[in-house]
Amino acid sequence: MTIVTRYRPEPVAPPVARLRSRRGMHVEISGDGPPMIFVNGLFQSIDAWQGVQRLLPSTVMSVGFDMVNQGLSDSATDIVTFDDYCRVIAELIDELAIDITAATLVGFSAGADIIRSLVCRGRLSPRHIVLGAVSTPGFQSYWRQWFNNLARVGDTGDVDMLVRVIAFHMFSPGFIENNPRILDVMSLRYRQYYGRRPECLARLARAQIGRAEAGGAMPCPVDMIVPTHDSLIPAEAAMAYAASIDARVHRIDCGHTFAVEAPQATATVLTSILRGASVAN
Repeated sequence: MTIVTRYRPEPVAPPVARLRSRRGMHVEISGDGPPMIFVNGLFQSIDAWQGVQRLLPSTVMSVGFDMVNQGLSDSATDIVTFDDYCRVIAELIDELAIDITAATLVGFSAGADIIRSLVCRGRLSPRHIVLGAVSTPGFQSYWRQWFNNLARVGDTGDVDMLVRVIAFHMFSPGFIENNPRILDVMSLRYRQYYGRRPECLARLARAQIGRAEAGGAMPCPVDMIVPTHDSLIPAEAAMAYAASIDARVHRIDCGHTFAVEAPQATATVLTSILRGASVAN
C-alpha cells in the first residue's frame, strides 16, 4: 500500500488519507475508531459516499475505495466475473490490515451483493453488515437482461448515453426534478473516469450477469436500507427479503441511490446502527 497525492477536486472533511493498493485500487480513509467500510455500487465511485462520510462522527474510521475498473482505480482485464470482484475486495481488506471482526460493512446495490456473498461464504466475518438497495431473490432474469443491456451500451463507448440510461433508474423522479443538472454532473464525472477507457463500463456490467442468487440466513447481524422509490428493487420485495434473513429495516424516502439523494438520512441510520452495536457489545 502506498500513499498517493492524486486527489479529487472537492474539499473533504475530516482530513482523508489517500492510498494506492497493490492492485492499483484508490482508497480513502478518514476518522479514527471502529471501522466502517463502504463498498460502491456498479457504476459508482467513492464520490457517491462522500456526502454521508462527512456527516459521520470522527470517532468512526471511514474506509472507501474504487473497485478495479472503476473511478480512480486501475483498469484490470483479468477481473471479469462477479467472484473476481469479490476476491479482489476481500484481498484489499486483508491488505489494509483492518480488524474485520470489529468492522461494519456497508454496501450499496452491487456492492451490497458483494458483501452478502463474501459474508455468506465465510470469506469475511464482520461485526455487522448493512445492505442498501441490495438485489432480492426472484429477479435473476430481470437482472441478467438489465446488465446485458448496459454492457451493450458500454460496448458503444458512448459514455453520455450510458449515463442517461442509468440515471433515470438510479434516482427518483423528484430528485431529478429538483436537481436538473444531475445528468450533466454525472456525464462530466463519467467522462473523467471512463472517457479514455469506456470498455471498463462494459466489463463492470458483464461481471454482474452471472452473479449468484441471494442466499439464505446471514451469519452476523444485518440491517437493510430500503429506498421507498427504488425503480430497480421494489420496496415490497426488499421488505420480504429483509424478513427472510431477520434483518432490521430502515426505509428512506428516496430512489435507488440513497447515499446521494438522502445523505443526512443515510448518515443518521448508520450512526444509529453503530451506537446500537456499541450498546450490544
